Amino acid sequence: MDWYPWGEEAFARARDEQKPIFLSVGYATCHWCHVMERESFEDDDIAAFMNRYFVNIKVDREEHPDVDQIYMNAVQRMAGQGGWPMSVWLTPDLKPFHAGTYFPPEDRWGRPGFFSVLKQMAALWERRRDDVLKQGEAVVQALGYRPDAEPATVLNVDPIHHAVLQLERGYDATWAGFGEAPKFPRSTTLMLILRDRLLRDDKNDRRLGMVDRTLEMMWRGGLFDHLAGGFARYSTDDMWLVPHFEKMLYDNALLPLAYLEGWQATGKERWRQVGTETLDWALDEMRDRAGGFHSALDADSEGEEGRFYVWDRDEVREVLEPWEFSFASRLFGLDGPPNFEGKWVLHLAIPLEDLAKELDWSEEKLASSLRGVRAKLLARRAERERPATDDKVLTSWNGLMIAAMARCGAAWEMKRFVAAAREAAEFVLGTLRDAQGGLLRRYRDGDARYAGTLEDYAFFTWGLLELLEATGEARWLEWAVELTEKAIALFGDADEGGFFFTAADAPHIVQRMKDPYDGATPSGESVMAMNLIRLSSLVDRPEFRELAEKTLVAHGGELNRFPMAYPMLLMALDRHLAAPEEIVVAVPDALDDPGGVSARALLRAARSALRPHATILPLISTERSRLETLIPWVEGKEPVEGRATAWVCRDGACRMPVHDPESLDLA
Repeated sequence: MDWYPWGEEAFARARDEQKPIFLSVGYATCHWCHVMERESFEDDDIAAFMNRYFVNIKVDREEHPDVDQIYMNAVQRMAGQGGWPMSVWLTPDLKPFHAGTYFPPEDRWGRPGFFSVLKQMAALWERRRDDVLKQGEAVVQALGYRPDAEPATVLNVDPIHHAVLQLERGYDATWAGFGEAPKFPRSTTLMLILRDRLLRDDKNDRRLGMVDRTLEMMWRGGLFDHLAGGFARYSTDDMWLVPHFEKMLYDNALLPLAYLEGWQATGKERWRQVGTETLDWALDEMRDRAGGFHSALDADSEGEEGRFYVWDRDEVREVLEPWEFSFASRLFGLDGPPNFEGKWVLHLAIPLEDLAKELDWSEEKLASSLRGVRAKLLARRAERERPATDDKVLTSWNGLMIAAMARCGAAWEMKRFVAAAREAAEFVLGTLRDAQGGLLRRYRDGDARYAGTLEDYAFFTWGLLELLEATGEARWLEWAVELTEKAIALFGDADEGGFFFTAADAPHIVQRMKDPYDGATPSGESVMAMNLIRLSSLVDRPEFRELAEKTLVAHGGELNRFPMAYPMLLMALDRHLAAPEEIVVAVPDALDDPGGVSARALLRAARSALRPHATILPLISTERSRLETLIPWVEGKEPVEGRATAWVCRDGACRMPVHDPESLDLA
């Protein structure tokens, strides 16, 4: 295959030779992308035909989310569904006229074969070119952004309540989660339900139960790696049992945030354990030596999906002592039938508490036995050929991981996570910026390139705000404000409100688009709205809140029609409508104050409960003057008599300084 990267060289050839473009969009850990490569792109006859009649472009969707967004929208309109690999035929001026996803090499399964489609497209271009050009123009016009025909006139909590009612109707009472397989772990959906519960000021056990049960089943199933930690991308079945085995950085950033909020809402230490194991997996397996985090681990190894993760029962027996094998068989479901192509995906077939009762073991003995079994199986698994690592460092996904490491590290008092967040943020700021100070999209092996999109600015700024609250270091707030101002200038829609995904001067973009939909990752618009609301309260910039409100209003019709599709945007709405709350802990010299009540105890009390409307700020003495300049409401909040002191402020009114952690219980 004579592949070109996305860029002017390929476009110029298409224009000069008047050839259509074949665009293939995928990503490094995509299983069906690999299948189509082997079946079609490595076939001599197919490759020769493509090289003769088309200019062929290969795009990594994670490097070029702007390209992926536009043409995925076109695929969904023309083919009725989307997915990867994405296959799109374009005119030389980049307008799509035919599209699909995976094609088998020859006609099968009631689907046209790839070679057949190629021949049809080549003939169509040769014989009916005017029709093709008209089709491309019509598709581009259909993709263009149109202001919502029913913008919100009044912002209220109704869409939040309606979204949760929709989710309740789709809740799987047997296996938890929402809807049918494939099941994706949409963390923001769980977080929205917890906010709705607080909004109603009720103790709705059903809603809390939906969240708690979903957290449990995602963890117990094969979606979670019970040996090394970390979550796979989605479950192929209703039971969360058999995953699509690739591990994505964004899932393993967002899920710890959901488990953190589950811990805050229920007090269950198990959710802290799951979140900790997930973040530790990211530290162990996903860190780039330069300081950022890699993008993904492949689902395939040795040419087979899941081969690295699944087990043969005899191999487990070989690794373990007889009593350990008996224990592991009961725990991991090896005493039942195979669940994946004749082998076993490890999962917790029985709740740990039930197994302890069944074996008449103490919790300590069960935990110790599990650690031993995991260590032996993990050592054996390490001898296998590892799945490939997609070692791109993406600014946006790193922003999500920085947010997770900082917030979880602060709440769970785990310094290694906060330190990793700080190092990753320093890496992005030092490496992934252009000559004008704007963000770049990706880094790999010393090479940083591609202009940042809205989600790069929004997600990374989210991470900076979490670092501010974790560390009390003013530099993160300074950067957050600067990057937000750049994002407004680059992506903001001053006329209609909201934000475009690409900058106005982005090259080779046939349409600028807005998309508030919160899918596997939240949308850039949703996170941008949340950032603006948080920053407005922090630095007294009312224009930031006005921009956030304008974004919410611009998408108000969508929020009212199908609110459950926008959980992160609804969380921004929730915070916009709530009275701001600030918890300031003034620290005399260090977080561990030897005299009186420690700052650490006060912060622990503030962070242990779910407070989605709060800014929890440790006011470190060395940062005081810089923070007072940036944040008006911290001025004058000095420690009393050299002791750690806390203030709880709501809507500008502060309670008397307190020294007792128990007094920070705002219930």
